[in-house]
Amino acid sequence: METIVQKNFRRPLFTAEVLPLMRESSLTNLPEQVDLSVLGYDCAHFSERGLSLLHIAMWNSLFTKSSDRLREYRPMALPLLCPDFRCPFLRTVSNSGFCVWKQPQVAEESSIYPKLITICVLMFCLLLAAMVLFFVCRNPRRTDDIKKPVKSFGASFSSIKFIDEDVV
Repeated sequence: METIVQKNFRRPLFTAEVLPLMRESSLTNLPEQVDLSVLGYDCAHFSERGLSLLHIAMWNSLFTKSSDRLREYRPMALPLLCPDFRCPFLRTVSNSGFCVWKQPQVAEESSIYPKLITICVLMFCLLLAAMVLFFVCRNPRRTDDIKKPVKSFGASFSSIKFIDEDVV
């Protein structure tokens, strides 16, 4: 199949890739048993979990160099790979050479001053918040400014006079 793909489907603007992922695949061995959770009920097809793990492995294969691709599939939860910023495309045999490959350099020791400034600002904000909380909770509420409710009309009358009553 790879020979057919190489002869017919490798063009400058289009290419097809054969992922060698399922060449030497096997189920994951658990202690004293085999993990069958990746297989469906008929044991011939993948379950939802198995398909999900296979799709993650296929995705990761698309972003790795052709020569570094996995030839064996083990159904294990792997982290998703993102495209490398030096190679922001799907990797094929023909375009893997366009990447700028450099060894990652060890970062020089960074200055401690940005971290120190950040810690000082956080401590200042924490102190300010504590002071505001202290003064808000410390002072009792003033009750002098609150007006007492006004008595309703007629509450001070000793008795209610009706119109038809005689005044004595």
